[in-house]
Amino acid sequence: MKENGQMEEDLGKFRRLLRILHLLSNPGGVAIRRLTAETGVDTRTIYRDLNELRDACFDIVQLRPRGPYQLSKEYTNLAQTLSLEEVLCLALSSCVFQKQLGGIGRDAMRKLFNFVKGEKREKARELPELVEVQTGEAHSWIPTLMSAVSQRKRVRFHYNKGEESVRTVEPYTLFYQNERWYFQGMDQLRRALRSFRLARIRELEVLEQYFTVPEAYDSKSALFHKWDIAETPPVPVRCQLDASLAQWFAENPVHPSQRLDNQVLHLSVRDLDALAHWLLSLRGLQVLEPLRLRQLMKEKASQMLEAHA
Repeated sequence: MKENGQMEEDLGKFRRLLRILHLLSNPGGVAIRRLTAETGVDTRTIYRDLNELRDACFDIVQLRPRGPYQLSKEYTNLAQTLSLEEVLCLALSSCVFQKQLGGIGRDAMRKLFNFVKGEKREKARELPELVEVQTGEAHSWIPTLMSAVSQRKRVRFHYNKGEESVRTVEPYTLFYQNERWYFQGMDQLRRALRSFRLARIRELEVLEQYFTVPEAYDSKSALFHKWDIAETPPVPVRCQLDASLAQWFAENPVHPSQRLDNQVLHLSVRDLDALAHWLLSLRGLQVLEPLRLRQLMKEKASQMLEAHA
């Protein structure tokens, strides 16, 4: 029941932020007093919501000291500058949102389309009926984690990977890769950066514990690579290459950790199984270490031979 209550709270906040954006689009702006009356929250919460919307790149301005607030004219005119192709790209994104986020995605895109007028809006509304989007797993934890990431609050949850454990994590980023949802953050148990698959999470709880994302954190780090979506520590890998393959790697780096020492390839990855699957497609390569990767290569090669015997 606890996570259901948190979910309702997050949904309520999401709808409140959308309502605030709608009121801010009024030509004459909107006073703080009206925002509190329309949303049913206190003044402090409204100011916090306005700052959160600014952090999300909404250009909110105050017309004069102690005066009303509104979206800047440049921002509200943005939809008029969008080409038909750009509007259709947004509409195509809405197809994915509807699959992944359900009602929240539909409501968000419906209100976004209110900024777009005429033929552009009509064509955008038609697109979900014309396009079949194949998506992976959808999960109810997405809105809760979106809220935790934006508010910089720790989360606690039960995580099932082989055996279940309770984790407390500082969530830095929520992302979608290989038709699966993940979030990345600092695992308090291991004191290390880890990625967690949402489908393995149970009993997610947002804690009243705030954190700061380290300045050194890079949201485009190697953990987003397909060979690094795993909780295991990085493993050093060495492979002997023939001359032509070494030249190919030099011209086509395959991983942020890649280093070439003459004809020896050096990598550091977390998911050896995914790496082994890819290495089997190459000619002119011999795995030197680790032993576990050599064993995985043998097992996968044997399975291929058996399948085609």
